[in-house]
Amino acid sequence: MELYCHRGWMLTMAMKIYNLRIERKEGMSYLICDMEAKFTDVKTVWYSVHQEYEDWLNTDVYDSFLIAALYPAMFYKEDIIIEGNVSERLFFNVKNYVQDIIRAFHPEFRKANVKVQGFSNPHQIAKNVGTGFSAGVDSFSTIYDHLERESDENYKISSLFFFNVGSHGGGGEIARQRFLKRFNYLKSFPESKGLPYIGVDSNLFDFYLKPWEYQAGAFLRASAILLFQRKVSKYFASGSNSYWELMYFPFSKRTEYMEVTFYDVYVNTLLSTECTEIIDDGNQYSRTQKTELIADYPPAHQYLNVCVDHADDYLSAQNCSICSKCLRTLITLESLNKLEAFSKVFDIEKYKKISYKYKCECRLLYDTDEYAKDNVDFAIAHGNSIPSYAEARLYLLPSHAKHFAGRVLRKMAKITHLR
Repeated sequence: MELYCHRGWMLTMAMKIYNLRIERKEGMSYLICDMEAKFTDVKTVWYSVHQEYEDWLNTDVYDSFLIAALYPAMFYKEDIIIEGNVSERLFFNVKNYVQDIIRAFHPEFRKANVKVQGFSNPHQIAKNVGTGFSAGVDSFSTIYDHLERESDENYKISSLFFFNVGSHGGGGEIARQRFLKRFNYLKSFPESKGLPYIGVDSNLFDFYLKPWEYQAGAFLRASAILLFQRKVSKYFASGSNSYWELMYFPFSKRTEYMEVTFYDVYVNTLLSTECTEIIDDGNQYSRTQKTELIADYPPAHQYLNVCVDHADDYLSAQNCSICSKCLRTLITLESLNKLEAFSKVFDIEKYKKISYKYKCECRLLYDTDEYAKDNVDFAIAHGNSIPSYAEARLYLLPSHAKHFAGRVLRKMAKITHLR
């Protein structure tokens, strides 16, 4: 049976995905497909887990590989041929909705014609409820709600996952080292709860572009989730932005980094299958509300990890305490008088040295950055002193002037060099 997303199209340039199989090496099990595409020399796409979790892997359908292929295929204007079966629900949604959502964000992309062999579903042998555990504010709030406080056993978390599909700084050996170090650092928490903690490595960024770790984040995560359809019936995908923030800030003020968070609410449920429901969670809270939710949760005091320092020489599982996400979290903890409770995972003294400057930056960004607005409003509501707009402008004027002068000098040097 030949099935097309768009009737009447002839497949011209096309990614071909075939030969789904499992291979084993050095204690790891690899779910692999062969791939042919004109935009890359990569010949195989793979995901790996420790061999003890091999029976969790879905070897019946190509759903994960369809999702992994979709974003690059649309970007490079190639069609997709899959020599195997996929979920009918997933195929229907990709055909009718998902690609149009991508093009709403990226009109220059072209809808891909997708050809598959047929439809089928994996044989499901368990009904675990899963979520990711990166120890960030988003994942901890989901765990606190649906592990510690969940009363419905059908929605109570029973398995935790950690994916290397871009969130550790793209691909390559540095990202892999960072992923492994963080996984090993965090695994004692799931062990303490008696939950399986499944790490997933991949080679997706052998053919993904670096910016796609954010732009295609929802698809990268869903491709990893659907590896486990045999044993996971529900998966909480932790979102970053509140529903209010998604409505308040216009698209013109949204950054590349924020893009993934706006995709989530549109596509998560559409990437579900007959076997595995992806549930968008966390958007009912703002970032500060999530931080407040877990501020008295002892595991967060020990494991909270929000850092986005992806410098090649920064491989630590600890927080740097000065990057944007560290500062965003620390200002909320300061407003809650909870800094000392998190002294094991943050360098509080390092934060205090730059906290006033960060508060000034939040004040100036109040109308253009949802996180800055959230930080300022939460701080004021909790009695944490925030500089006025005029005070912030005055304090930051020297550093802004220095930055501007540096840009001018670099531009002049470039012009001189060209002459």
